[in-house]
Amino acid sequence: MPRGLVGHLYVLRHGQTTCNADQVIQGPRVDASLSELGLQQAAALGSAFSSTPLGTLYTSPLTRARQTTQGLVEATGGTLAPEVVPELYEMDFGSLCGQRLPEVRLQVQEVLDAWDLGFVDTPFPGGESPVLARLRVQAFARRLHDEVASGSVAVVAHGRINRVLVTTLLGLPLTAMGRFPQDNANITHLETDGDGWTVRRVNDTSHLASPSGGFS
Repeated sequence: MPRGLVGHLYVLRHGQTTCNADQVIQGPRVDASLSELGLQQAAALGSAFSSTPLGTLYTSPLTRARQTTQGLVEATGGTLAPEVVPELYEMDFGSLCGQRLPEVRLQVQEVLDAWDLGFVDTPFPGGESPVLARLRVQAFARRLHDEVASGSVAVVAHGRINRVLVTTLLGLPLTAMGRFPQDNANITHLETDGDGWTVRRVNDTSHLASPSGGFS
């Protein structure tokens, strides 16, 4: 990157889904659509980028991410053609997919606690670990590093895989995932001068009238 130029990366989470509203764990196995609130959040997210000259737009293949991406396309005048990245599907929560979070909260917390203690090769029952998730996004992370050096890029994906992607880009251990919370339709903004990354915003929801969370 020529001296003085700065590239921008925006890592975005999809809007609220019908499953988020009902506290149902999705992962990649439950392909829920956005709720009415989620559609409003997607539109608001798009409006937040109406004056940002994005050069490239990537999306997870899951419906909730592609619907959110459409809000960005519409806000930028339909000039961007999103590219679907198969590796950006949400982390696989295995047998917990489709279950309500309040009913399996203890199982979920046991896995999250193991990650915080450094056991990031611990998977959800019948699912995926952060180590495996990082392996599948590493090539895309390298591609992002090269592309952001020449412009502004946005990625629309999911709460857990976004944490894995951001820590991978920053060269942080997977135990740092908790430093990058991901509410629905949030903006996490990274900059690079070609040498390293600077974190400008994490989990910014200031563009939303009604922020919301949701496990997956």
